[in-house]
Parts: sequence; C-alpha cells; structure tokens
Amino acid sequence: MGDPDYARRFAHSTQFGGATGFEVTAPLSLKGGHFHLQDENWPLFEDPELQSGDWEDERYWAWYLMFGRLGYSTETDSAVWERAFARRFGEAADAIQKGYRSASKILPLLTAAHLTEHPALMNWAELDTGGALFAEHNVNPYFGAREYYDGTYQDVEPSDPGLFYGINEYVRDALADDQDHKYTPIQLQRWYRRLAAETRDAVEAAEKTGQTGAEYQATKLDLLMLADLAEYHAEKTAAALALAFYHESEDAAYLPASRDRMVRAITAWESLAGRGKGRITTTSCSEWDRPAPMTASGSTVSPSSKRILTRSKRS
Repeated sequence: MGDPDYARRFAHSTQFGGATGFEVTAPLSLKGGHFHLQDENWPLFEDPELQSGDWEDERYWAWYLMFGRLGYSTETDSAVWERAFARRFGEAADAIQKGYRSASKILPLLTAAHLTEHPALMNWAELDTGGALFAEHNVNPYFGAREYYDGTYQDVEPSDPGLFYGINEYVRDALADDQDHKYTPIQLQRWYRRLAAETRDAVEAAEKTGQTGAEYQATKLDLLMLADLAEYHAEKTAAALALAFYHESEDAAYLPASRDRMVRAITAWESLAGRGKGRITTTSCSEWDRPAPMTASGSTVSPSSKRILTRSKRS
C-alpha cells in the first residue's frame, strides 16, 4: 500500500555506510509466482466493479509515490501525497490515509516476526496461515504434499531474529527467567490487534463520508482484509504461545486459552476468506479456503491434537 512513515524511515536507513541509493521490489513483481504459474494469465480482481484504471500497476500509485518522492528526499512535504489522496477519495481522503498508515505496517511486521518460508521469494504472507499448531495439520495442495512444511506455527522463526523472539524460543527463556532484549510474542499480539483496530476505525470513518467508486471499494476491501489478517495472527500467536507453554511446562492450565484463541483465529481467517471470495481472483495456489483443515476440529483433527483438546476440556 503506502505508508509515508515507513517509506521515509526506510529511505533514511539506506544512507548507512555511505550508500547512494537503494533497490526495492515493486508490487506485482512476483505476481507470476513459481514457474508452475507463469503460463496463467489472471487478473487481480474477479469482480470487475473493483477494477479501476487501465493497468493493474496503477492501483499501487501510493506505493510508487511514497518510495519515489521520499526515496529522493526524506524531507518531502506531506502535501504531495495529501493532494493525491484528496483527488482520488474526496472527503474520505483523511480516513483512507489513516487506513493506509496502519494497514501498510501489517505485512512488514508479519514478515519480520514470522516468516514461514525462506527465502522470502517463497513467502506469500497474505495467503499463508503461518503453519498449523500441530505439524500433521500442515497441508498445501499446491505443492502436493502434506509434509511440505513439517514445523508448526510456534516453530517458525522471525526473519529478524535479532529483533524478535520466536515463540518456542521465548517460552524457553521465559520459563528459565532468562529473557533477551527482544520483542516478545506478547508484544507482537498487541501490535497486530492495534493495527487491525486502527485500520477498521479508518474504514468506518471513510464509510461515513458516503464515498463510492471502484478504487474506493477496492481500497476498502484491501484494508479490511489486512485487518482480518492481523487479527488472525494476533489470535494464532496467542494460541501457539499458550500451547508452547503447555508443551514446555506440561501445565494443562494453558490449554483452554490455546483452544479459545485458536477458535478466534479461525473466525478471523474465515472473515478474510469470505471477503476475498468472488472478488479477488484465486489461482491454482491462492485460495484462502484451502488452509482451513490446518485449523479445524472434528474429523480433521489429528490423534495428537485430539488428546490435547480432550485434556484442555477437562482442565
């Protein structure tokens, strides 16, 4: 999307060591994905009422504006992008800008703190559940193997391990009373929730202006789906953290919280999937409905998770 604060800080950080420039990967650069998809010609939107402009790149105008102008000068006046937002969104411009600022922080935070697949070229955070709580639930039909990723959500490492704790790492250090000076999963949950709430508040404010049009509707959809994604990871992080404390301490008192948080995470993911279905194009590997077995209950629950779920209901 486009957050001027993020772009400004990024541009400033690239001056370290006397560098004279930087390189960024533009939106849609990896739209073709893996070589399996290169011969597929698919539009971003399934719903034509969300399409604005002649070219798909045009919907990322704010990203180009922020990195272009702030990359050239971190002192660029905010009037530059405020005019652009006003021209496109009218009375809703201020609210949409606030939504951009919050929602644009969600994916960078997620990929810094929880990068399921390395290298980043393999990571599609918007469609990735981040791993199941139990390894036997990991299913990725696109890759055709149940064990494509044989770890769990709590096993996943940050892409910046010097700044963020992984969940299992944090639990071990917390129980040993030997914590490092890194951001914890507890703090991460709070950031996800705050960003989700701020994004939804911005959309609510924008809706009160009566703004219409394809670009506005597509932007609103982007914002709400990112808010759902942040809420999902807030709840999934809490569920995984409680389960990790149980595994490390064998204290069953952690299990009810893990179960309850996972139920909330499923609800958030279902909201995300529901918003995108029939509106955003799904390809052979980009369907939000497919990861559902990685979280569900009933017949899809593995023997090991059934034992833990049974114990949690008794505790």
